Amino acid sequence: MKSTFTKRINSVLALLLTIVALAAGQRAMAETKAVTYTITSVTHNSTTNTYNIVFTRSGVAFNTSAPTNFSTSVSSSSIGQSPGNSGSFLVSLADGFKINVSWESGSNVGFDDNNYISPGANGKQITYNVSCTDETYYVTHVEMWDSKGAWIDQDYANQWRFAQNYASAHAFGKITITYANTPPLSVFQSAGTNTYNIRNKEELRHLANYVNGGNNCDGLTFLQTQNITYNVAENNYTPIGYKNSYFRGTYNGQGNTVSGINVSRTGSGDAEGYIGLFGHVGAGGIVQNVILDNSSFVGYTNVGGIVGRLANGTVQNCQVTNSVNITNVAADATNFGGIVGKVELDNANVIGCISAANVTGKKDTLSNWFGGIVGYLSSGTIKDCLYTGTSVDCDKSRGAILGGMNNGTLSNNYHLYSRIYSVNIGNIEGARYARTVTLGENITLVGDETPYSVSGLTAIGTTALRHGSTIYSGEGQTLTLTYTGTP
Repeated sequence: MKSTFTKRINSVLALLLTIVALAAGQRAMAETKAVTYTITSVTHNSTTNTYNIVFTRSGVAFNTSAPTNFSTSVSSSSIGQSPGNSGSFLVSLADGFKINVSWESGSNVGFDDNNYISPGANGKQITYNVSCTDETYYVTHVEMWDSKGAWIDQDYANQWRFAQNYASAHAFGKITITYANTPPLSVFQSAGTNTYNIRNKEELRHLANYVNGGNNCDGLTFLQTQNITYNVAENNYTPIGYKNSYFRGTYNGQGNTVSGINVSRTGSGDAEGYIGLFGHVGAGGIVQNVILDNSSFVGYTNVGGIVGRLANGTVQNCQVTNSVNITNVAADATNFGGIVGKVELDNANVIGCISAANVTGKKDTLSNWFGGIVGYLSSGTIKDCLYTGTSVDCDKSRGAILGGMNNGTLSNNYHLYSRIYSVNIGNIEGARYARTVTLGENITLVGDETPYSVSGLTAIGTTALRHGSTIYSGEGQTLTLTYTGTP
């Protein structure tokens, strides 16, 4: 027969371990599920001074590869604090969950012979903090049940605080957790009204989960506060936005870099598309002031360094370096661009961006529309952009600025890639091969200057770009000069 102490531990861990319901993996749309955990046995290992806990999961599995029965161990010294003392311990589960339990001094946490746990002092607290290794799923609420199947209480936060005296008749032997892949906005650090900070790759993942779960971020602004680095050797990133999930807020990189992204999708169809730092940006969405470095994107359609598909949104003042590779995975792939894969709808804009990305297609006769700045322009505007790379290639339509075009406006865009100048629209008005402009002493260009500080470009009027100390224009452009010296 189990000792009273072991029974008490059984009851406590039934409560503790069953609160966890977060999981690894990515889903394209919002999902809400529920799962229940129940402790089935607890045994003590005197050699390691640990308790081995076996518990059974029922309900909807959050990790389909994990078994129904789990086991874990907890140090004996972490459990069995005398009632009245403060204490805490951490339990890590095999499927990526963690739960930390702590109670303050004077909480009078007690366990009786019937496997009951009871916060015995009114106004004192036991705190349960739930987390997951990759924080893909988020608890929406937790329901507690007693041993007779009667409902006790529920909570709607990741942290559950007991601040009242519960009747000792309740045995905490079963807990049901409802969880979703969409986080609350509270996971982000507030930076003001409707404004949130993005400080690391975990918070970029939260943003992807938030948007891909069906929240378009209308009226919200996200500020990247520092450089964010991934390990490019891993397939490690989920783009923000998907086919039916649009980002329509503002993302301001504030001149910071995102590097080491690797997205590799090897099939065909829409499920293998919408790839970039952002997969899909919709009406009113803005992505600006961000640098992308040392990254790789492989997919089937709508693949770009900054945005896969831009529909009535804006990408401005962004930079993609020459260590970014963008390529197709299958025959008949379409819409690959150094900045944006596909731009469409009249209010879509790509402005003041510079790209040196390698945009290359596998050699087949069907893959189409590869561009140094944009793969395909259905409608919208591309202006004040510069492609400085040396690799835009496929067997069909390609261009140093733009791979293909249905409608739209191109203005003051230049490229340095002399090998592409007449294929499709590689060298047309608004997408010209750049000529260096050398000004004599006391001679300056006349035109309003529009600086793009992150990309390093400055537009001079509508017929020239300055990058660093070099001025670029194109064949057929008209430049207005002025003499600033003494007559």
